[in-house]
Amino acid sequence: MAAPIDVDVVDLSDEEEGPPKPPAPPTAQALRSAVIAELEGRDLASVSLKTLRRSLEARFGLVVGAFDARRDEIKATAQETVGGRGRPGAAGSRERHGG
Repeated sequence: MAAPIDVDVVDLSDEEEGPPKPPAPPTAQALRSAVIAELEGRDLASVSLKTLRRSLEARFGLVVGAFDARRDEIKATAQETVGGRGRPGAAGSRERHGG
């Protein structure tokens, strides 16, 4: 009797199992780090929040509009970065209400 042969079976077919999945959205910390990196060294007077969101979407390989729902999160991080505050809640502290 011959000894059994160990064989690994590999599927070599070219058929794909449906369309590729889009990348997962980044965590809050990953997004925050990316906002800071995107703003570093840029002329802040010429960067709009929409342009920033589109740059971030491209950076993470997401479709255009993917960060529209996270607009406030990106805005707050950008304001903290531009203001040089670096602490949560500081961006809106300059606004005063009253008459």
